[in-house]
Amino acid sequence: MQWLEAGIIFEAEDLFAQTAAELVCNIFYDLGLSGVVTEDPVPVSDHGVRGRVIGYLPADEALDQARADLEQMAAGLSARHPVRCTLEFKSCDDRDWANAWKDHFFVQKIGKGIVVRPTWRDHVPEPGEVVIDLDPGMAFGTGTHPTTAMCLEMVEKHLAPGTAFLDVGTGSGILMIAAKKLGAKTVWGVDNDAVAVKIAAENLERNGIFADGNACRIMRADLVTGVDRAFDLVTANILSEVIVALADDVGRVVVPGGLMVCSGIIEPKQAMVAEKLTACGFEIVERKTTDLWVCLVARRTP
Repeated sequence: MQWLEAGIIFEAEDLFAQTAAELVCNIFYDLGLSGVVTEDPVPVSDHGVRGRVIGYLPADEALDQARADLEQMAAGLSARHPVRCTLEFKSCDDRDWANAWKDHFFVQKIGKGIVVRPTWRDHVPEPGEVVIDLDPGMAFGTGTHPTTAMCLEMVEKHLAPGTAFLDVGTGSGILMIAAKKLGAKTVWGVDNDAVAVKIAAENLERNGIFADGNACRIMRADLVTGVDRAFDLVTANILSEVIVALADDVGRVVVPGGLMVCSGIIEPKQAMVAEKLTACGFEIVERKTTDLWVCLVARRTP
């Protein structure tokens, strides 16, 4: 099958760079793509940067419309925000598509002892390392993005052995794997994308973790719809607006005194998310910032 590699090159002020990258990623997600490749922005002037986000569109009967929609949405983004977007396209076949994005991912050490190893990279573990073997496919969550890295750090810091863990919007399953390898007794994950659920299940098995419907469960659902039990630690590495929507219902799946780790939050929206969580019975106990991304740790009040 043929694919079209679609790249959106964006330029923005350096203080707006991470927000611009998120907005460009959202264009691809709105078109139904489960994952994208985001290249780190590079300086192009004293205060400006240039970045690129790449997605892959199937070259089928819907391609012309998808390409037109992409161009229209990029133009609309430039009109509404201080971001200048240009597009580039390149055809590729299944073999090219299946491997092109892999060039962007390397072995990465996160926190005190977590190592994320893409399955096509070599790594000799050091004593005490928790190694996660990962093939993200086209699902979000490789550990290379600050939002995922901060979530991993918070899971490593706050997860107590023997506890129950839930990941909302699990993507590649990376947080589920980390939680299990750090000693969680129960790990559940939910995602509304069928591709992500499939990839997460494959990554769990790759790390010797098998879904059994109880201690380990991966399910397709909209946020926590269908989750019928409470957990000690819940993570949500998703968009700010989605966390706000999740807050109305998430309290029932967090035990009193349990923690919720929220990432995927851009700095200008952290107050909005914190206020919503507080209004829904949570207390913000920790904040971590990387670049313009924020991770909040909230405790459900008894």
